Amino acid sequence: MCGRGLRLSPDKEDCLLLDFGENFKRLGRIDKKRSISLCPSPPRPSIDTKECPECHAQINVFLRICPECGYVFPPGEKEELEDDFLPEFGELLDDETKEKITYIRSQRKMRFTRKLVPDDLWALWSRRYSDTILCNDWLYQAVFRGDTSIAAQQQFLSYLNSFNPQSSKWVSFHMELEFGQPNRVYKSKSKGRYSPPPVNLNQMNWWELLQVSNSATPEEVKSAYSQLAPTADDNEIKLLNWAYEEFENSTKTKSNKEYVLAEVIDWGDVIAEIDLHLARLGWSVDRAKDYLMRTYGVKSRLYLTDRQIMSFLDYLKAQ
Repeated sequence: MCGRGLRLSPDKEDCLLLDFGENFKRLGRIDKKRSISLCPSPPRPSIDTKECPECHAQINVFLRICPECGYVFPPGEKEELEDDFLPEFGELLDDETKEKITYIRSQRKMRFTRKLVPDDLWALWSRRYSDTILCNDWLYQAVFRGDTSIAAQQQFLSYLNSFNPQSSKWVSFHMELEFGQPNRVYKSKSKGRYSPPPVNLNQMNWWELLQVSNSATPEEVKSAYSQLAPTADDNEIKLLNWAYEEFENSTKTKSNKEYVLAEVIDWGDVIAEIDLHLARLGWSVDRAKDYLMRTYGVKSRLYLTDRQIMSFLDYLKAQ
């Protein structure tokens, strides 16, 4: 029946599908490319749609703005404390070294999330693990964990450029540390053996991607996003999301008090102190997540505000 509705016809622009059996949730979008299998039990399709809470339309799961009604989805918790993408480093690692690698990768990701300078990571490693040399390969894809899309590269490039680097070599070093060197072959459990695409060091402009002026109003930006999103594929939608987030960031201002707070506090030391108190109290990752969810409504401390993370540290100290 869906196929009949999607047939091309003169003066036909839309096809309204009423899904009373939640087939979109089970099977995904009808315009999704599907691999045909002769196996009796083909792989279960991944969920690639979500429901708009305002108009209840089934839309692409990556969309930030519903193209039907204009509802703006709040930023989702895309990242967890666990490292879902861990490359195979080509060496036999004992459990202690694996634990060190997991820790330093989470610290690399935390610095990106909280917009901290990435370079003090090596000093942190030296303070904690002076008996082991930090291998740069251990940091590969610590932030985006398998995502080498243009949108991911632009997001990381914006983060690096926010520190006004004096050398393009510094930017190139961190970009290749995250996304890999094109001439190398990497191996992971999810991708197997592969060579990553070349990194793009050219920063894009959000207004050009959204096809608006750099002085566009929020309403104009939302309208442009809603017009471009319906015909975009998943990677193009991620790029549009990055452009929209860049627009949001350009309109945000911090209070002087928050700015001074961020300048004075060394957040790397704060996170390290939290880790020490969690170990002292014997808290598991699940217990910490449960406390953060009950107290602050988030699953990870990466999503706490500056005041919330200091409040969390004060709570742990008092226990």
